[in-house]
Amino acid sequence: MELFYGVEFIFGSIAVFAALTYLGPWAAILVAITGGLQTVQAWGHPIGLFTFTLEAVVVSLLYKRGWQNLVLNDLAFWLVVGIPIIWVAYPAFLGMSAEAVGLLALKQPLNGVFNALAAGILLYGISQVWGSEGRNWAEKSDKLAGLLFHGLLAIILVTGAIPIVLQGHYQRQTLLQDVEQTLSNQAQAIKDRMESSSASATAITSGETDIGTTSMPGFHYYLTDAAGAVLESNTSGAPRPECVNQRQLLLWEPDVDNPIMRAQRGIFCLSQPVEDTRATAITVETGSANYVQTLKHHSTREFLILAGTFSIGLLVAWALSRMVTVSLTRLTRVASETRNGVIVTDPGVRAVWANESFSRISGFSRKDIIGKNPGELLQGPETSTDTIDYMRQAIDQQQPFTVEILNYTRDRTPYWVEINCNPIYTKRGRLEGFIAVQTDITDRKEAQERLQHIAHFDPLTDLPNRELVSDRLRTAMSQAKRRGTMVGVAFVDLDGFKQVNDTLGHDAGDELLKTIATRLSGVLREGDTLGRIGGDEFVAILAILVDLDGRVDLGSALDRLGQAAAEPMVIRGASVAVSASVGATIYSNKTPIDADQLVRQADQAMYTAKLAGKNQFSIDMTDTASDVE
Repeated sequence: MELFYGVEFIFGSIAVFAALTYLGPWAAILVAITGGLQTVQAWGHPIGLFTFTLEAVVVSLLYKRGWQNLVLNDLAFWLVVGIPIIWVAYPAFLGMSAEAVGLLALKQPLNGVFNALAAGILLYGISQVWGSEGRNWAEKSDKLAGLLFHGLLAIILVTGAIPIVLQGHYQRQTLLQDVEQTLSNQAQAIKDRMESSSASATAITSGETDIGTTSMPGFHYYLTDAAGAVLESNTSGAPRPECVNQRQLLLWEPDVDNPIMRAQRGIFCLSQPVEDTRATAITVETGSANYVQTLKHHSTREFLILAGTFSIGLLVAWALSRMVTVSLTRLTRVASETRNGVIVTDPGVRAVWANESFSRISGFSRKDIIGKNPGELLQGPETSTDTIDYMRQAIDQQQPFTVEILNYTRDRTPYWVEINCNPIYTKRGRLEGFIAVQTDITDRKEAQERLQHIAHFDPLTDLPNRELVSDRLRTAMSQAKRRGTMVGVAFVDLDGFKQVNDTLGHDAGDELLKTIATRLSGVLREGDTLGRIGGDEFVAILAILVDLDGRVDLGSALDRLGQAAAEPMVIRGASVAVSASVGATIYSNKTPIDADQLVRQADQAMYTAKLAGKNQFSIDMTDTASDVE
């Protein structure tokens, strides 16, 4: 867009910024080089190419470092790098005057900022309409501040620039009209003198008359015949051929590289016909320097006003965009940066947004989750169906809920999360979707499981401890009562364990206990329970089998326990042999009894076996039929 002779606004940088946003820094630099080559041809010097390429490089570096505002990036370049280059290089390489350089130092940053502003609005619009991540409220909130900033600044600049541009156009046209009118008046004055003069054409051609007097600075006139020959002139030389018979104002520019210098050294001219026996036209001309100088004064003032408008607009746009979006931006930033996973869904429970923490926890990217029901991706074979049903019921009723659920990552690794889900409503009460905050509680769950394990299992042998044995025995008794079956309880005490402990040490004793625990567990049937209740004492809960003759098969199980304990073993290089005294009792529903009493009865039976010589078993028959094997 031409501002005045030799000074233009060029909008090619819009393509540079678009390439930077969508294709990357190298593409932007290539576009800048391509556009800068035009200035080499126009100016006859590569300084413009260097400046525009450097602008693309600096803006790209700032953009890559996370400064996404193209307007501020480009402004930073011109203030820190571009304007100093203009002041130093343009006079040295292009021979520009200080006044011309000052004008360009105002014009170039404004030109760049307008390009960046136009590109920003264009790119924000494209991202809002076609951007895959810009179609939901959370993504839009990330860009709302930038969009408001660009929009407000554009409104302020356009509102301020239109009167300035119109005023500049009006001033230019007025100056051109003044030049044309002045030249026309000069030509007419010469014609009037010729017509009132009594001199003949011969006198005119011989220069004996003086009709070409004028007070206009730099004014020249040429009286020419039909062949274009000069009959009379107030200067040496001849008129420009293109000026002769040119009825409208024409600016002739010399062939020099600098466009501003071409305008300053140009010549305004026009021609008027003359009715004379010899002369056919009078051509008048004047230099354009005064005209261009006047335009530069006007343009400098207008650029200063435009720069002030931009500065004010920049502050106003920044303050208003921040004021309007600060709360939403803060909320969005919190949702994006929190360590908890956040998912926003539509009313159909299809995900429309997820933060980075969700991707980190689950392994699913935003692209994986957007448009899908999160449960279809996250739930797996061991996820509680009761919890799933509870969640579905709450969602159907549009109710908030909090649950702990086992989910699965993208590579199907299970993990625990606590989900706090709430419905989202519009101001009119219409359901807009749901927001679910997921907290990874896998470590907490594992810690709970470890504590529960420690609380219920023996730390040495990893067998159920006394508390868990009692609990499982009560459960077995309850099931036996419902089913009309029987439960056996065996109390196992090792013979000779103290001697191993005393001779080989406690570590050897611990190793022996772990070996015995493994052997005893190996001879029990599925559904039986073996626990360690202290020292070298073990308790086994046995399912009682009854044969076809109605006899209870308990002795074979007790015999297996004794044999397993009596097998020799090597502990720390020493051959060790122990045995086991086993006492047992049976719960047959004949008399009321609790679990602890059953264990005590089995314990008493074990002492009976020890008194009888050890390495054998004894059965308490208090609550049992007589036909027990």
